Amino acid sequence: MSTRSPEVPDARAAMLLERSFVPAQRDLPWLFAILAADDDKKARAAGRALLRVKEIAIPDLLKAYETSTTPLRARIVRVLGQGLDPDEARDFLLRAMVDRDPKAKRVAVSCLGRIGGAAVENALRRLHATDNAPGLRKAILEAVGRMGIADSIDWMNGLPAGDDETEKVRARAILMLQRGPARAAGATIDATAEPEEPFSLVIWCRSGFEDVLAGELQGSDSVGDVRRASIGTLTGTLFGSLSSLLEIRSALGFGFRIPPVDRRLGEPLEKTLARAVTSAEALRVFATYTIGVVRYRIELVRTGKQRALVWSVAAEVARTAPNLINDPNAAPWELRLDADESRVFLTIVPRALEDERFDYREASVPAASHPTIAVALARLGNPKNYDAIWDPFCGGGTELIECARLAPRAKIFGSDIDPKAIAMAKANAAKAGFTAMEFRVGDALDLVPPEVTLIISNPPMGRRVGEGAETHDLAERFMVRAARILAPGGRMVWLSPNAVRTRNAAERMGLTVEIERPVDLGGIDVTLQVIAKSELTLQR
Repeated sequence: MSTRSPEVPDARAAMLLERSFVPAQRDLPWLFAILAADDDKKARAAGRALLRVKEIAIPDLLKAYETSTTPLRARIVRVLGQGLDPDEARDFLLRAMVDRDPKAKRVAVSCLGRIGGAAVENALRRLHATDNAPGLRKAILEAVGRMGIADSIDWMNGLPAGDDETEKVRARAILMLQRGPARAAGATIDATAEPEEPFSLVIWCRSGFEDVLAGELQGSDSVGDVRRASIGTLTGTLFGSLSSLLEIRSALGFGFRIPPVDRRLGEPLEKTLARAVTSAEALRVFATYTIGVVRYRIELVRTGKQRALVWSVAAEVARTAPNLINDPNAAPWELRLDADESRVFLTIVPRALEDERFDYREASVPAASHPTIAVALARLGNPKNYDAIWDPFCGGGTELIECARLAPRAKIFGSDIDPKAIAMAKANAAKAGFTAMEFRVGDALDLVPPEVTLIISNPPMGRRVGEGAETHDLAERFMVRAARILAPGGRMVWLSPNAVRTRNAAERMGLTVEIERPVDLGGIDVTLQVIAKSELTLQR
């Protein structure tokens, strides 16, 4: 008996799952064979590959469809539904939705839902009335929910009750249908509205800058009772309009804190979450600030993306408060829902407000940090009009522009080794209205700026210059340089990639590290250092 030699893997098989794979004419029989095989993942990959060369694949797919059987038949319908021109796809799918293969019918119905149109929806309604194939009516409800003509909701409400799963599908489809008229009606958030009673707030910032945010909030006439709640999070009470919050430059965002809702024994989670969304305080937020139809999207804080739970919550909300419309793609409001064993927590976040705080930033360097960090550094530097300020790694100039907002008559100088960054900084400063700032291309270790009383910088780190020793060496060497350049009584505020090395260097040079704490720089570990030079420090 002969021994069968082991199969040699086809070199194309490894390429199949790559998005860059573009098949040739000779690959079509092989892809058709995979499309007909039992492996659904590979079959979908083969379908995507065929769509990349649909001009040569579609004629063969149309021929193969006529004689194909399960599972190939439904897969061909899916590929043709995506690959044909809209008019051709509609005609083909209308024929396929009465196919002899039940799965091919369901796939055709699903594809028609993406094409839409009154003629398509009417055909789907007729099919719903005449064909009770397994799963087909649910597919029709989902498809109609995606498109929807004027009386789609009335048609769905008039259908006889089905099993529990069908009723869930129908409720979800009605929710989708409600989005169209709500979007057409339009909705905005009125930032000028004054609440009749105060609202509880939560305000976020980069971790490490909580004191800066607290200082800004405490200086506002519209916010009181400011407290630190956790890392990067403060709470307060809003007495005035939302427009006052849009002037808080160190804040990443804010939301309304709704009082926690107790979980009832045996109550499904979706019902408890819906009770939070439709609570009196939540409805007061919507009524105070929404102009038009209230549209919202749900974000589950700790449970991850659970589409079924989100749909269930939206359905419960619709039963209790039908004027609240779930719309995950274009909603002015985001509802951040969280739960523990005993309570549900809701924060309502306005998403449709125009943030004009940093409109002067026409350009920024690659991997630039969020401008709220520049605000925090500037406020910690506490610049005065008599200061001479230098940012040795100025990038797009954001830190210096924020300093200029606090001390418009200060002498401000920025440098960077990258000419493109200097061009960006000049453009941004001009847009912000600070034309007297001086910018120069140069190495921070070599430049001799005018006498400096304040150094402020978020130096290049991580993806901007590379990780590890190179960045740390640069930071330590610059610390020595800064000690020599700073005027007696001067100070330095910056983010260090290696606090131990830069602190040791500062102390060797007679500087004093007054503040040192970790800061969140979006995945890069850095340390805020506020450093002072004594009036009596000797040059070393």
